[in-house]
Amino acid sequence: MKNQRSRTESLTIRLTAEEKSRLKAGAEKMKLSVTDYILLSALPTQTVMTEQVKVILKKLTEVQKAVCKNAESGCPEWKEIIPFHDLR
Repeated sequence: MKNQRSRTESLTIRLTAEEKSRLKAGAEKMKLSVTDYILLSALPTQTVMTEQVKVILKKLTEVQKAVCKNAESGCPEWKEIIPFHDLR
């Protein structure tokens, strides 16, 4: 979440060693700091496009183009390909 806002406040929480480890692992997987990972989890209105998401979107676009190229009855909508309601 690299932007120009100034972080002037802090928050201390108590958690188990396992919870801390899971937070660190989740942050590492998304290539985020633990702070950014927690903020994104708690404040979903903030959006960060990680490199992983960019790669996935590129691949999805390639798949859509291939499907459309080979489709006899037109190009399907994304909602026909991916059940978005299952992603929430």
